[in-house]
Amino acid sequence: MAATITEAEKKANIAKNIVAREHEVQGYQVNIDNYTSMLAALPATLPENLMQYANLTPDQIIDQVPEADMQTVSNFVFRKKIDRLLKTEKVEQGKAQLIYNALVAQIPAEELDALLAAAIAV
Repeated sequence: MAATITEAEKKANIAKNIVAREHEVQGYQVNIDNYTSMLAALPATLPENLMQYANLTPDQIIDQVPEADMQTVSNFVFRKKIDRLLKTEKVEQGKAQLIYNALVAQIPAEELDALLAAAIAV
């Protein structure tokens, strides 16, 4: 079967994918920055008298923690969730960056800027 996509069309398609992947990488970075900021605002430890609640689920917090301490425990547990999300975002950003780099490597350096500008203009 004969190819119906020209080399120019292939490069233009790769350039569009580069732009999309760059947005993906940046989207992960926005989340990384947000999660990092949130971690700074959430407690890294619980007071000793609340440590027994450190591994509860949100529903268990509501059922088992005295109301006066619910927010403190909830914030600590939420911090653990945010920490996990931060790590996940970093891993996924790394994968997206690898794909981005592989796409960029397929376009000759002297053509890249023009192809990206054309992809953005569409």
